[in-house]
Amino acid sequence: MISRRTGHLLLVNSIQGKLAVPFRTAYAASKHAAQAFFDCLRAEVEEFGISVSTVSPTFIRSFHQQPEPANWEKSIWKFFFRKLAHGVHPVEVADEILRTVSRKKKEVLMANPIPRAALYVRSLFPGLFFAVVAAGVKDIAIVEEETQ
Repeated sequence: MISRRTGHLLLVNSIQGKLAVPFRTAYAASKHAAQAFFDCLRAEVEEFGISVSTVSPTFIRSFHQQPEPANWEKSIWKFFFRKLAHGVHPVEVADEILRTVSRKKKEVLMANPIPRAALYVRSLFPGLFFAVVAAGVKDIAIVEEETQ
């Protein structure tokens, strides 16, 4: 690519590369690392005419896996991840990848309004965001204690 002075690298990542959630520590860390790598790479190869893009969907629909019902109704995370059961259809992701490459977009976030708003709240009001996250973790602990 460098010798031809053209090319396109694309990472299909996860929203958790931008917004980590409790109890997904290792997964979120790996997604943050991949996002950072591609952000740096984008700056490093731009002078060679190479485009670097990231597409970060929320959940990709999986027909063989459904979420555990457990105490989902009592959890604050229900509101953040309503698409867990439904997710983004794989065809939607594929279409977005094609659009991203053809338009040379740098970054695409495929998320419904609630996770998208959470990203803004985290950036603009981190104290509020982390208080809500902590409250969600406490809710999960309380629900787990009640069920035992």
